[in-house]
Amino acid sequence: MAGRRTVRPLSPLGWLPAFDVGEERLDREHRKIMRDINELTDLIFEGPSWPSVVAKCQTLAKDTIDHFTTEEEVLEKTGYPQFGPHRSIHRHLRRQLGDVVGHLLRVRHASRTDIEAVLHLRSMLLDHFFRKDFAYKSHVSNVIRSSSRTTSIAAKLRRDRGEENAP
Repeated sequence: MAGRRTVRPLSPLGWLPAFDVGEERLDREHRKIMRDINELTDLIFEGPSWPSVVAKCQTLAKDTIDHFTTEEEVLEKTGYPQFGPHRSIHRHLRRQLGDVVGHLLRVRHASRTDIEAVLHLRSMLLDHFFRKDFAYKSHVSNVIRSSSRTTSIAAKLRRDRGEENAP
């Protein structure tokens, strides 16, 4: 591992309201993934051990894959015109996440290449969020604004699934 450093090579990423896509579950999950990415970055450069980095990567990959399920549900329900291509990107990212985490699980002592694999995982997720998820922001916002009710898409989805007590 890199050990303790006095200068952090990557600054933490702060959440800005401009990052919100307008759907409460997606925004909550995006904020959690961003926090996890910051924690992963801390572990890489200041953390106690390689197993801690690998465990955080596993958690981040699982949370991201779970998020993709939520996101696809929302995008399909709102009729996002680029839903098919977005879902295909998710499939590709799922495979990449699995490959990277699978590799990391086999590593006992991290080399520079292994650290770079973790940083690549970080970059993949950030790139997806800032380039691909922002592409649907206006669509989701418009659907929410045009809705005659003030309930969230999440509440509509819960009702559609038969959960009667949805707000």
